[in-house]
Amino acid sequence: MTERGYMYATPLAAIGDKAFLEEQAAGPREVATAEADMRCKQRTSLLNTWFSVESRIQSAMIAMHGPALHRLRSAHAGKVAEAERILAARS
Repeated sequence: MTERGYMYATPLAAIGDKAFLEEQAAGPREVATAEADMRCKQRTSLLNTWFSVESRIQSAMIAMHGPALHRLRSAHAGKVAEAERILAARS
């Protein structure tokens, strides 16, 4: 981004730039910023790296908390089934 004249502190900063929050439609400056942002992310493979690291972290957390997550899934499925039964009875 710096190479193209943009100064953002983090990879997510351009997305949340307050200068673009007030506009209804993306203007030329916002479009140019978005294009530069995506080119930078593609050139550095940021999104692939981010996805890979995030996936490893999530997989480790799932493995560590597997039994609790399974109980939560079962409880959620039970609540959904009960809600569906109630709604079907009202029809």
